Amino acid sequence: MIFKTIAEFKLNLPSSGPILGLDIGGKKIGLALSDDFRRLSSSLQVININDLNNLSKICIDYNITGIVIGWPLEMNGNEGEACKKILEKANKISTLINLPILLFDERFTTKMANNALSHFEFTRKKRNDQDDKVSANIILQDVLNSFTLQQ
Repeated sequence: MIFKTIAEFKLNLPSSGPILGLDIGGKKIGLALSDDFRRLSSSLQVININDLNNLSKICIDYNITGIVIGWPLEMNGNEGEACKKILEKANKISTLINLPILLFDERFTTKMANNALSHFEFTRKKRNDQDDKVSANIILQDVLNSFTLQQ
């Protein structure tokens, strides 16, 4: 099932277990992983956008209990064309992987990821290779922070 609110998503999760964060781009998907207690997120890896079988394997290997997908709302908060594309991909993932999925506002995360990487003096190419998984980490950590605030 796909949710757009943290409260609904959280109600459909078991009480513990890792959550996978996804930042879906045009050609690749950045992955981040939470700890079992859902307090801390860390960047995991980047996979090809069409490699959903690998995504399924990752969910099994890490005992994933839910998935958070970056939701690219427009600056005014509206759902535009980018949201339609992400929803199509989320529906494919939902069909393949039977886990709760949260669509979570990802505005500014790519910019934040690039800013963070530039502080470490990564080249533009290296930032482009890493920014999706760093963005996924930012998205997932925001959700985890919201969990903590709701307790």
